[in-house]
Amino acid sequence: MCHHGRTLFSCGHSEWKGLNNMCHLEEAFERGERDEGCSEMWSHGFNTIRVDVLCEPCTLAKEMIDHRFQAIKQRIKALRE
Repeated sequence: MCHHGRTLFSCGHSEWKGLNNMCHLEEAFERGERDEGCSEMWSHGFNTIRVDVLCEPCTLAKEMIDHRFQAIKQRIKALRE
């Protein structure tokens, strides 16, 4: 299994980054000794970064929900007047 970098977001999702270390299977593939490369991705704690932000899909979903709540609040306020 090859070691890749990884980013962990505060929402719990993760994103794989580039290849850090190739395993022996991937090295053999690069040399032309194998038909297939390594298909397993693994990350080590030293190559993992935790960030205190939401991933892009969660950010977009949160913005959409916030927009809907704001519209509902405005409607409720208008009904009370």
